[in-house]
Amino acid sequence: MTISIDDLPEAARAASLRLRDELLAILGDDLVGVWLHGGTTFTDRSACLGDLDICAVIASVAPNERTPSDWHGDPGSRPGRIFAAQDAVGREYGIEFDAMYLLADEVSHGKLPSGAFRRSRRETAWAVYRAHWLAGQYVYLHGRRPEGLVVPPTRAELVGALDREPEHLERHVHEGDADNPYEATYAILNGCRILYTLVTGSPVISKRSAGALGP
Repeated sequence: MTISIDDLPEAARAASLRLRDELLAILGDDLVGVWLHGGTTFTDRSACLGDLDICAVIASVAPNERTPSDWHGDPGSRPGRIFAAQDAVGREYGIEFDAMYLLADEVSHGKLPSGAFRRSRRETAWAVYRAHWLAGQYVYLHGRRPEGLVVPPTRAELVGALDREPEHLERHVHEGDADNPYEATYAILNGCRILYTLVTGSPVISKRSAGALGP
């Protein structure tokens, strides 16, 4: 069972649907599926919305659409129009999107997919995302659902994804973010979520709930 869009805060619901409609207008039948995931889908989410995590799966792109240097200066290109629409919707609703645009033929296995419009970007948390989606921790927006597109992550894939998380936390400490209450809280709660996943084998829990359980 997935998360109903009616359970989202009003701004998140409206912004997600608006972005979906913009993607449909630009991509048409090339838009295979769209869903929202991440912290916003949990009932214990923060009262102040963070980024809206969107995944959009695309059937195909042209070779010159895979490299930003080829399309960045062309506002009429599909990638240019998509990112312009994403920014415009975000400004309208006071929300920042963290959107993944992935190719359909790259999401059907455990190998890290690359960005449909940014080939150099690899989704290092791919195993964690798949675990969330296959557990129903997402909001359906359009097209095919992730259950029919992705495969379950292996234990080794989950551990590999989690290995990268401490590096992220260490970088924040190195950059002095430990003095920032928000960043420090994030580090503690995310650390609890990493430990929870290692113990239970499942990453499907919010940072706040993992923090409440303790290390």
